[in-house]
This record gives sequence, structure tokens and C-alpha cells, in this order.
Amino acid sequence: MVSNRLEPTMSVRPPVVDDLAFLNPGRFGTMPVVVGIPGAQVLNLPPMRDDFVAPPELHFASTGSPDEIAAIEKDALEHYRQQANVVDGRLVQNVSLLLKHVSMDELCRELERQAGVHIAAGRNVRDDNVTIFIKKRPLRDVMREISRVFGFVWERDGEEGAYRYKLRQDTASEIAEGQLRDNDISQAIQALGRRVRTGPEASHQNAEIARQAFSELLPEELERLSAGQHVTLASQARPGEGDLTTTLSQALLEQMGGIRPLKDGTSYMSTGRSNDPDFIPFAKMKNNGVSVVYRMKITEFGGAQLRATINVYGSTDHFGGTSFGFEESLGNVPGVAEGPVHNADANAALKTADGMSSVVDLSPKPSTPLAEQGADPGQLPLNTIGTMYTSYRTADGLKPPRPFMTSDDFWEAVHDRTGRDVIADSFSRLFKLTSYRNALFDNLNGACDAMHVRWSQDEGWLVGRSRAYYWQRVNEVPKSQLLAWSHDRQRRGFTSIDSVLEMASMTDRQLQSVEVGRTIVNQWKLMEWGIPSRPMWPFDHEPEILICRFLAGLPPDHLAAALDYRLAASLVNREALDHAKMNDVYPQSVLGVDYVPAGKYYWSPTFEVNKEVVHSDLIFGDTLEAVKAEVRRRYPDRPVDDLGEISLSDGVLTILVKNGTRVTANGDFRFGVGHRGPIE
Repeated sequence: MVSNRLEPTMSVRPPVVDDLAFLNPGRFGTMPVVVGIPGAQVLNLPPMRDDFVAPPELHFASTGSPDEIAAIEKDALEHYRQQANVVDGRLVQNVSLLLKHVSMDELCRELERQAGVHIAAGRNVRDDNVTIFIKKRPLRDVMREISRVFGFVWERDGEEGAYRYKLRQDTASEIAEGQLRDNDISQAIQALGRRVRTGPEASHQNAEIARQAFSELLPEELERLSAGQHVTLASQARPGEGDLTTTLSQALLEQMGGIRPLKDGTSYMSTGRSNDPDFIPFAKMKNNGVSVVYRMKITEFGGAQLRATINVYGSTDHFGGTSFGFEESLGNVPGVAEGPVHNADANAALKTADGMSSVVDLSPKPSTPLAEQGADPGQLPLNTIGTMYTSYRTADGLKPPRPFMTSDDFWEAVHDRTGRDVIADSFSRLFKLTSYRNALFDNLNGACDAMHVRWSQDEGWLVGRSRAYYWQRVNEVPKSQLLAWSHDRQRRGFTSIDSVLEMASMTDRQLQSVEVGRTIVNQWKLMEWGIPSRPMWPFDHEPEILICRFLAGLPPDHLAAALDYRLAASLVNREALDHAKMNDVYPQSVLGVDYVPAGKYYWSPTFEVNKEVVHSDLIFGDTLEAVKAEVRRRYPDRPVDDLGEISLSDGVLTILVKNGTRVTANGDFRFGVGHRGPIE
């Protein structure tokens, strides 16, 4: 079996394995001992008899005499020898497990329940998920295989007859995973740079010009891009910006269009060139200029995307200053971790192994029943919130394959049909539900290739390890958190705003993962995950996540006031408002929160400024007709037959700002639900 971690250097391969070495294969024969304050040494020692438990790392410091330090070393060696000779007889008892997508915390608690041995998962591994199917195996075999597959270590403490075991990831393994991610990023950025510089000419002239400008970036600017910062080149560069050449600036000004005057004294933007004599191109405006802002995103599996926002501006004698900008995609390369797996080649030696040539019908039973998987929505009415804002329900790039299964479903089918012991990692990812009816060897290769999983056989175990596990570990949302949100939804009948704000507290990587989001929405039925999670907009935070985090950061009494539409903006930290891009909120404004859980219909009208009376209440209900009826009851003169004013919520969380924004002077504005004109 190929290890999924960097192994420590081994000086001795013991002929007999003890518990510590057995449970942590490849981690025996050395004991780090820190002697004195400035340095450390590593002693080569006899192997542990228990080879599945980590050798004790004895750290101590001394400023004493050489004799005192020698005495400390002697005590440390004696302690090691005592530990090396330990064999815990309780670990030979058999355990049986049929566990599908359980956390390491849950697995350890089940092992403890069956064996009566204190077994726990440490903080840095307790949320890792595993699928394991065994009929009867010695507990020490199970613990050892967990260490081999995941690269974690078992630690032991306590007294004879009552030893305690803890599973954790050591520093060396953490560093190794970080190096794997760094290597992937480096390769992706290099590949992306080559594609942008030497690839075929872009189909759009603006993108081609932006590509040419990218070739002029300095090494330090490329470093900033790879670190997640944006880099700007401008015709009139400010401090921190790079210079955009005159030739490229002029080319963009000529390509980006201009304004077309109207008879009523206004004008509108027009892209491209025009033969209209009244047309004023940016290239002929006064005080004109161009900027190109580059942004690079590292994707959920270590790939890289590069986009450029092109902005042009200028002024005229009659229309003052005007500007225009749009975004161009310059390149996208997949991550190394998403590359082909080629299991057949890697496991060629197993093709003739016992049972591998037997024809087996593997028809996984999906964890989410087919009747609960739903279907793609039909064509939505135009101009509804559902069509204006991407969501997991409506965006093609966010929809799951249908019907779908998980890798856990596949491994369950393997165990059920073959009776083989199985251990595999388990991540939030949905795959096309597929049946496999060939030789077991071919079934394993075909399914695991499709799921980007490496399979192997190890001492009687069938083992599955995701090719991208070191990325998925940092993308995954803890199962304990998903269970808490699900219980909240079941108890209330909808996901509470408290749970939504907890979702927003997840990391950017978790919120940006398409695969994790698909699973949370479609398998866990938490559609409100789509409020803070906007993976289709990868370069700038959408207002929703900023609003969520703004609300989550409010003191409890301020949040309660906002939920009651009475939070005075003067009480709110100005920096927090600006960070949430709510810099148009005045001190005299009053903030309120509108929350519409997923699956509800809500009224989202847009009122004409100075022509209609604004209604500041939010109306929502379980059905379209219920919302229409309520609107008719409250506002009998308001026509509501237009479906464009009633939307189906995928989970909407917005802030209502009353009294004073630059958008609608003396009016109010809802971020995301609807634009309101001035209150009369």
C-alpha cells in the first residue's frame, strides 16, 4: 500500500512488532529527547513491542551540570524501555463495525463502547470522516489500519490495565499535507501563467489585451496574486499600482465603447465602436484612463483561475465624468489533485489476486433516496430573485448529478456483495449513481477512477483514499455542525437565522467549495447554506456573506434590535459597516433584518421613485397563492398578478436600511430583496 503521508526515517526494522509500533507503522525505533535549552537530540532505540502506538516524545530542559543532564537522560531511557515492553492484552478482542460516513470522534466512541478501552479522537482529527465495514477484527488491527490509511498516530498514557488511547495528527503529517497543497498551487500557477502567455489568442479583443498586459507583471506582483491579493495596472498608476503601457491603454479605450447622448439631455453607455456621429468614445474623452485589475483564485482542489476587471473612464463637456467596467476570464487550470487516477495501472499486481476476477454486481443504494433527490427546476419566471441571483437550485454549475450517490454508498455495496473488510475516507461529494457489473477488479477501477479515489488492498483490507484528500480536509464542514443545523431545521420546520449566521462563520474555503455545498444542500437538505455560500462568484465576497458576518459580529442586544427593525446605525461600529460594504448607511439610519427561509414564497416589489407609496413590510408564506392573498388583503389597490414580484426563496437574508442612503435619499433600501423608493 502506498502511504498517504511522509514517513519518518527509520533506522531499525524490528522483526517483532509491539503495540506502539504496530498501531503506528513506520514510526518506531527513535525517541526525540530535548536536552538543554538550545538544542535537541534523537536517540536510536530498540523498537516498541506495541507498534501501533507512537513512541513517547519526552521533552525536557536542563541547565544543570553534565552529570545532572546524564541522569535525566538515564531516566528518560528507562521510561522508554518501560513503554517499549507494554503489550495491552485488551486490544486483541474482536470488534465489528458497519459505519458509514462517521466522524473519527464517533468511530472512537464506538470502539470504546465495544471494547471497554478508553479511546478518543484528538481535536485535529475528530471531524475527519471515515467509512468502515468489518465483521470481526482484533481492535489492534483496526487501530493500526486507521493509522496506515490516514497518517494519524495513536498516543497512549495511563497505567497498566487502564491505558488510554488518543488518535491525533502529528506535526510532521500536518506539514506534509501543507507541502502537498503548496506544491499543487505552485504547479497550477505555473501552468496558468503558461496558458495565459502562450495559449491561443483570446476570442474577445479586450481579454486578449488583458492577457498581453499580464505578461508584463513583475515577479513580486505575481507573488501577490498567488497569495490571494489583487494586482492593478493603470494608465495613471497610483501608489501600489503598476504602469499599463500607452499602447495597451489606447487599445482598451478604443475597444470599450463610450456614451450615446439622448435628446432629453441624458445619455447611456454603449459598448463597442459606433458610426453614430453623436457617439462619444472613451478614446476621445477628456481625462480618460484605463485600469486592469487581476485576481487569481485557488480552487477547491488546488487549481487556479485568473480573471481581469477592465475599467475605463473619462469626462465630457456636457455629461461630466463617466466610467464603465466588466470582467474577463483569462484562464482556468484544474488542480493536480483532480488529475486522472489510473487505478488499473497502479493495482496491476492485484488483478489475479484472490476474488478479483469474480464477476460482481455492485448496485449502490444511495444514502439519499431517489424520491428525495428532487429534480432540476423548470424555467423560472424572468426578473425574479431566483433568476437574478445564482443559487444551488438554479445555477447549472451548482446542481448535483441526478440521480446521485456518495463514495460511502459504493463501499457499502462492495462490502455487502463481497463480504470484504473495507476502510475508506469519506468526504462531502456527490457522484452520478452508477451500477458496476464486471469483475471485481474492473469494478473497483472504474468506480474509483470516476470518484477520484485510489483503492488498494492492505493485509486483507480494501482501502479507499481520495486523490484530493489533503484539499478536501480543509474544505470539509464538520459533520457535528451539519447535524446541529439539521436538528434545528427539523425542530422548527425551517433553518433558524442563528444557524445561518453559524454557517457564515465557516472558512472561505468551506463556503467556496462547490462539492461541499452541493452535498449540504441536496443531501443534508440545508438550502440556506446558499445564503453565505456563493462559489459561482469566486473573487469578491457577495453582499450576503458580508451581511451574515456583519450580523454574526453584533452584540446579542444589537442583533435582537436588528431582528425587530430598530437597530440605530449610530450604535454600530463604523468599521464593521464599511467592511460589510454598507458605507452608504448614515448615522441616522435604522437597520432591520429580513429573513425568508428556503422554500417560502415572498413578495419583492420595486417601487417607482416619487410615484408610488413604499410599503416597508416583508410578506412571505408557504405558497404563491398565500402570498398573493396576503398582499391583496393589505394593499387592495396593488396589482400582484405579475409573477416577477413574487419569488421562491432559496434562503434570503437581507438588511433593511431606513432613513438615509445615497441610493435613495430619504428612502430605504433592502440589500438583495428589493429596491424601495422614498417613503412618503
